[in-house]
Amino acid sequence: MPGGLHSRCRGGRGSRRRRHPRPSRLGNPSRHPHRDRPIGALPVTVVIVRSRSTEDTLRLARLIGSLLQPGDVVALWGELGAGKTLMAGGIARSLGVPPDVPVTSPTFTFINEYEGSLHFYHLDLYRLSHPDELETLPWREALYGEGAAAVEWPDRLGEALPEERWDIHLAIMDEHSRDIRVRPPRPQAFRELCNRLKNEGLKWEADA
Repeated sequence: MPGGLHSRCRGGRGSRRRRHPRPSRLGNPSRHPHRDRPIGALPVTVVIVRSRSTEDTLRLARLIGSLLQPGDVVALWGELGAGKTLMAGGIARSLGVPPDVPVTSPTFTFINEYEGSLHFYHLDLYRLSHPDELETLPWREALYGEGAAAVEWPDRLGEALPEERWDIHLAIMDEHSRDIRVRPPRPQAFRELCNRLKNEGLKWEADA
């Protein structure tokens, strides 16, 4: 990629099929290319997890990763040091990125790619000053393709951020503890998340 603003990490196998059209410029289509229903038709359902350690956060991240479908985007919200990169790393491992492949935040390159059961994109937009800076990078494939993506500082995308997405808000409670609010994009994903949390030993509650 021009300017070196993009890196790709190889792991297991990933799908690179391109079956759906993507927007030609930064913007938010009225319908997600992977769904058949209108955006905004779903009830707001949130799971709140009380993480007391990095291990708790990683367990939650791996659980969420196991629920991702092709085309899913995970928006990671939270201040510096909240654990966004940790969450992205846990999701990557759940998708089959090998343990010997480092999952680091692409602060200066904006996008890292990893091969796994789904092609995984990790975006860190902290230093993005304008969405047009992404035009030399595969942001359309990351957000509207057949893989899965985790986005740190998703507000930088503006209208390009898909409306149908996973929202994960991480709040720092103390040095080790985080309150993590997870909003899945689909009722089925919400139900599956709740069912699996029952067996994880994590402290959590559902908030409609």
